[in-house]
Parts: sequence; C-alpha cells; structure tokens
Amino acid sequence: MNLSDPQELATLLEGILLAAGKPLSLERLGELFEEEERPSPQQFRDALSILALSCAGRAFELKEVASGYRLQIRERLSPWVGRLWEERPQRYSRALLETLSLIAYRQPITRGEIEDVRGVAVNTQIVKTLMDREWIRIVGYREVPGRPAMFATTRAFLDYFNLKSLEELPPLAEVREMEPEPEPIPMLPPVSSEVLDEDYVPPSIQALADLALREAGEEPEAPAEGAEPKEETSFRSLLAELDEMEQGLKIDFDDLIDLPPVEPSDAAEPQPAQEPAAAPEAAPAIPVVIVPEAEDDYDEERALAEAMREEMEALARGRDD
Repeated sequence: MNLSDPQELATLLEGILLAAGKPLSLERLGELFEEEERPSPQQFRDALSILALSCAGRAFELKEVASGYRLQIRERLSPWVGRLWEERPQRYSRALLETLSLIAYRQPITRGEIEDVRGVAVNTQIVKTLMDREWIRIVGYREVPGRPAMFATTRAFLDYFNLKSLEELPPLAEVREMEPEPEPIPMLPPVSSEVLDEDYVPPSIQALADLALREAGEEPEAPAEGAEPKEETSFRSLLAELDEMEQGLKIDFDDLIDLPPVEPSDAAEPQPAQEPAAAPEAAPAIPVVIVPEAEDDYDEERALAEAMREEMEALARGRDD
C-alpha cells in the first residue's frame, strides 16, 4: 500500500476509525505506523479531508471532537438506529443538568458557588454521577476556609455532546430561548352575588340535570319568553314552612278530641240516667262508621256524633251488666 497516496491513506484511516469505535487523535494515529513509513501530520490531515468528502450522502460522517476524529452515524438517523438496543436511553433530572451547565459555563466552580446560583443545596449523588460518567473532574481547591474543591468539565464531556472545544458551547442567550416560558396563570373571573347564593346551581350541573330528564323521556321546563323568573324556595324557608304545617296538624288533631255538641232529636227515645262509670284502663278503638252520601239532607257531622255517643253508651251498659 502506497501510504504517500492521500486516497489510499484515507481508505486505511477509514478502516482504523471503524475498528476503533472511539475518537483517535493525530498522535494516536501516528503511533499505529512504523517510524520509517509514518505519514506526516499534514498527510494525515489531507487524507482525513478526503475521507470526510467521501462520507457525503452516506449514513455516517467523519466528526472531529475534543479527543480526536471518529466515524459516527448521522444524527437524523438516530430514531431508527436507536431501536437496535432494547434498553431505553438514560434520562437526567433537571437538577443534574443545571449543575452540569453551571460547571460548563463557569468553570472552575465550587459546590458552594453552584448552590448560591441555584438557590438550593446540591445533592451529593448528582456530583457523584457526573464524576462517574467522567464528565467533570476536580482541578484544584480554592484558597478559602474549608478549601472547597473546584470542578471543571473533561474531554469525555465534549465528546459526548459532539463538541470540539468549550468555544462551541451555545451562547447563554440561545440556551434561554430554548427553555420554554412558564405558562401564565389564568385569572379567575370575579365571583358574583348569584354564585355566592346558597341556592345557586352552576350552569354545568343544570345542563347535566336537563340531559338526564331528556334521556328519561321528559322535557325540562323552559322559562316563557318575557316572563320574570319565579322566586325559588330556599331550603331554610322550606324547613320553616314544614315546621308550621306540623304545628298546624297537631292543633287540628287536638281539636278532634272534643266531641261536637249534638242537638236532641224528636225521634230518639229518652234514656234513663246512668251513674258515671269509672274510666277504663285502656279505651277500646272507636270504629269509623261509613255512611253513604245518597240522601240530600244528610248531616255527616251529626250522624258521626250520634254513632259515637251510641257506641259509648253501649260500652257503659256492658260494663254495668
């Protein structure tokens, strides 16, 4: 193989990068060749340029990151290529991403300075996770009481986010634009006196009630056009009205205990005077006499009184016998 030919060297570098599976720097690429056949750094760059042009229109591309050069699948194909792995990509919390952003944009920075900016304490597990992934490292200790550690990002951080250097980080103004604005809190409408009324029925509830009536085959009552809405009876006024009705029923019942006066009848025979009988322990039930309403001159109240008197006299005679 003629390594001095840029085209043949580009083909060889393609095979090396595909087999490596990770970024390789120019120094690492040069270590793969014997000293007498090793191409110059400029020959490596020319061959890599040819390789980048040959990737046009293909599924992968040549990308230079912080650790060197690598061949990677194009980002627009990731939704389909990612289905090769059953495990889901790891999701990071907002607190972890905020901590990582502060370290990337303000490095070197201490944990206390991160807490001052965020306004909350930094969880120890967040710092441990970032260091386990080799995204951050300790670069020194600040000369203040306690000597807190200062954190900075690593090349692995730049490789993961497809960056060549920290200068490729997007400006903070663009980062703020990418963050969605908080939705405004809707203002509640003013509460009217109708809503505060204890008898007020919300329109949504009234609509459900009307729908239930229609499903039952009934039609809800609709107010007549031009007619004033009738005043509804509140629950309290209904209780007061029922209390008055109950008291009236009791008064009417007490009035029924006293028998109405009975006028003497000419057809009735005089009865001998009877001695007053002792009051019974329990008065028997008085049967109700049902009288037909055929006669026009029939006095229902008078007949009922006579029947009750005759029954009482019969009971008294039975006790004397």
